[in-house]
Amino acid sequence: AQLKHFSGYGFPKISDLSALKPVTGLEEFDMPHHGIEDLSPLSGMVKLKKVNLDGNAIKDLTPLSNLTNLEVLAIKVNQITDLSPLMGLKNLKLVRLEDNPDLGRAEIDKLQKALPNCKIFHNTKD
Repeated sequence: AQLKHFSGYGFPKISDLSALKPVTGLEEFDMPHHGIEDLSPLSGMVKLKKVNLDGNAIKDLTPLSNLTNLEVLAIKVNQITDLSPLMGLKNLKLVRLEDNPDLGRAEIDKLQKALPNCKIFHNTKD
C-alpha cells in the first residue's frame, strides 16, 4: 500500500523534509508549525492535492511550482513574498495566505488574475 497522507501533528519538530523525498505518492501533506524552510523535498510529490504548511519559516515556493494536482494550499504565518511559483497551478481551488507580513497586495492580485477560480484568503492591507 502506498502512503497517501502524511501528518506531522503530534510529532516533535521536523524542519528537514529531505527524508520524505522518496515518498512520491502522497496526496495530502500536513506539517504546520515545524520550522520548515526548504520545500525542495516536496518538488517530486506531484500527486499532492492538499498541503498545510501553516506557521513555518517558508520564503520560497518555487519547489511547489510543478505540483499541478494541488487543489488546497495553506501557507499562513510564513515569510512568503513571491507567489509566482503558484501561478501555473490551474487546479488550485483554495490558498490560505494570512499573516505573511511582507506579502504585498499586488502579488495577491497577480495570483488571483492567473487563477480566477481560486479562492484566496489573506489579510494584506497594501
